[in-house]
Amino acid sequence: MAALSVGGGFPLTARAANTTIPKVLRGTYYSHHYVNHRWTVMTLTAHTARIRQQGKAGTAFTAHARSVTKRLVYTGSPKHFQLAAPTLTMAQSPFPEGGMALKTRRIGGKTYHVIRGYGASGGHADFVRGHKLNRF
Repeated sequence: MAALSVGGGFPLTARAANTTIPKVLRGTYYSHHYVNHRWTVMTLTAHTARIRQQGKAGTAFTAHARSVTKRLVYTGSPKHFQLAAPTLTMAQSPFPEGGMALKTRRIGGKTYHVIRGYGASGGHADFVRGHKLNRF
């Protein structure tokens, strides 16, 4: 943070928008839908977040997008965070409405890193890092 002095000498605090996704969260995550047997793929890089369902065109948010509706905003910490565009409501965003959290989960005797997405109604979906697992 930087302190700026304006007119009367009162300091103002300037804070940059957080558009960089932390290294601990970066990677490709997969979630399996049991109803239609399709995969949702979420890819997180330093300045880009993409989410797409198998067989459909995805949505990409970037830190420096020309369109405000495609601009990436990261808020929170790896324990609980949200990815969205500043002009979209969470209901319009393709990312989980209740936010997301980085967790570890034991599946079939192995430990995996997962991003748990929380829905508005209280349910959750797990995105497993780097592995397509269809049995949880």
